[in-house]
Amino acid sequence: MATMRTLTSAEAARVDRSRFDAEKIDRPTITFWQGAWIRLRKNPIAIAAMAMLGILLFFILFGPTIGGENYIDIAPSMKNMPPDGTHWFGTDAMGRDLFSRVWIGARLSLLVALVCAFIQIVVGCAYGGAMAYFGGVVDMVMMRILEIVISFPSLLVTLLVMMVVGKNVPGLLVAMSITSWCGTARQMRGQLMQLRESEYVQAAQMIGASPVRIITKHLLPNTVSILILNLCSSIPGYIFTEASLSFLGMGLSNDVISLGVLISEGKAKLSFYPWELVFPTVVLCVAVLAFNLLGDALRDALDPRTHQ
Repeated sequence: MATMRTLTSAEAARVDRSRFDAEKIDRPTITFWQGAWIRLRKNPIAIAAMAMLGILLFFILFGPTIGGENYIDIAPSMKNMPPDGTHWFGTDAMGRDLFSRVWIGARLSLLVALVCAFIQIVVGCAYGGAMAYFGGVVDMVMMRILEIVISFPSLLVTLLVMMVVGKNVPGLLVAMSITSWCGTARQMRGQLMQLRESEYVQAAQMIGASPVRIITKHLLPNTVSILILNLCSSIPGYIFTEASLSFLGMGLSNDVISLGVLISEGKAKLSFYPWELVFPTVVLCVAVLAFNLLGDALRDALDPRTHQ
């Protein structure tokens, strides 16, 4: 009967290594954000939206420089000219280059939307985080205050604030942001109330971490995906709100260049000089569409359950 040969240490190491290689998972481990980026890149709608936003951002930043034409000084001899090789979007009723004015206006509209969205995120996170962390009587009182603020029609509040502070950019920022944070606060409250019962939050409380540190270091970072979705979905709403108010004559004054102001000026000359209305309207629609498409794509990319 043959006897079994004892494996040497080198042979045993090779056997263990081969067994480990056989049991090793071939798919590399990826983080949540890496997976979200992979899913986003595979979405053709997301790629198209990012390309549209990239082109818009390029012209917003460099469009007036590329055009190189006058968009401030009045030139009566050049008024209401159709698009040509010099004035790509034509000129307005005062002879100013419309191509440059459209991108200057888009720059202001986008800046207003970004600032309003930033205020919404910051105030909503702070208010919702305080409600979720303290709970009890504090949560009840803060929630009643939030419900009172939400009960006021946002458009009516915006118009009243604009009447008080005037038709200027700071007044518009205040008017559009005064109630916009309420939805974010309620969403943050619901999300953080689930997270506050987690073990790492309880451990932070046991070692004596302050409420501000727990909220900023442990709770809010776990809601980044929700905040990104809020940001992308809020920006097109702010752009459209600014344009709507200015179009109706209740937003910015005519001495400010924005997409809403340009559209408001172009509506009166639609029958004779349609390009003065068409070009700023197209830029507005493309910007709103691109942000909406990107927001939908991000919602799918940040929710892995939709790709199971």
